[in-house]
Amino acid sequence: MKGFWGILLMLMISFNLSSQRAYENLPALIAHGAGGYDGEVYTNSVEALESSLQSGYVYVELDLSLTSDSCLVAVHDWQLFNDYTGFPELGSSVLTQAEFESRRLFSKYTPITYKTIVEYLEKYPDWVLVTDKLDDVSILDKIFSSYKDRIIVEAFSLDAFYSLIEHGFNAMLSSKESELQTLIGKSVESMIMGKAPIDFITIYYAADTEEIGRFQCLFPLNVAAYTVNEEDFVAEHLGKEFVLIYTDFLK
Repeated sequence: MKGFWGILLMLMISFNLSSQRAYENLPALIAHGAGGYDGEVYTNSVEALESSLQSGYVYVELDLSLTSDSCLVAVHDWQLFNDYTGFPELGSSVLTQAEFESRRLFSKYTPITYKTIVEYLEKYPDWVLVTDKLDDVSILDKIFSSYKDRIIVEAFSLDAFYSLIEHGFNAMLSSKESELQTLIGKSVESMIMGKAPIDFITIYYAADTEEIGRFQCLFPLNVAAYTVNEEDFVAEHLGKEFVLIYTDFLK
């Protein structure tokens, strides 16, 4: 028993020491894909980003990807971007930076490049950028080295999670409901091996909340849920099982 409580105490200490400014405002909602705007979702547009920040969101998520000439841009996926910008025949074709910047979502909304993201991080000093789709530390480090304490990255593998933590980024490990017990075991194992514990995961909102609650009684596990647009669910679970909830329209 002494060994168990020692491990638990070390996990809690590790979590407290690794927590950075990005987590100061929990619990909270995350505006998903820059937030719903004019009835549209996942636009990752300047207009949606501005609207979400003006509406009081602290956490706004952008989906990051690379153009064919390696420019970092905000796009949910290229199929959707081509559809939204009037070129469905291109399918999932990846555009160049110039092609991307020349497009307008729904003929009127402005797409976002990394330059706009940096501009808005300066313009809104309280904004915490949440991002997925891209967990390449070298790219993130090159562009956002001055803003690591204001960026949370959803990682899609253990290697990516550890690499993000080692480079000073806040990381959430993307998970599925069936992986919860495995993640806890790996967190203890990684801590014993001297690695950062897996203390933050993101998971589909319909996961077993009772099981999550049981784990949280023993381990300092923070959980983000995607994607919720029902006020009753948020009222029941935000600040309890889930410290962050992705949403399209709630605010």
